[in-house]
Amino acid sequence: MTHLIGKGETLDGSMLFSDALDMEFDKVEIPKQDDCPVCGDDPAIESVHDVEYTASCAIDAGGDAEPEIEAIE
Repeated sequence: MTHLIGKGETLDGSMLFSDALDMEFDKVEIPKQDDCPVCGDDPAIESVHDVEYTASCAIDAGGDAEPEIEAIE
């Protein structure tokens, strides 16, 4: 991966966690897995367009609705 301005480092192979309350950052290295569908030896997902989100991320609109919240003076 190339850098936008040619300085610093990318988060390739790692994940950055931020704690906004304490203004702290933690960088965690994530090892590559050979069977990963994105970065593995034989990737099945090459673009975000290859992922079908409707089945996994859909919100169930049926059933009991959450109760409404009313402000009290």
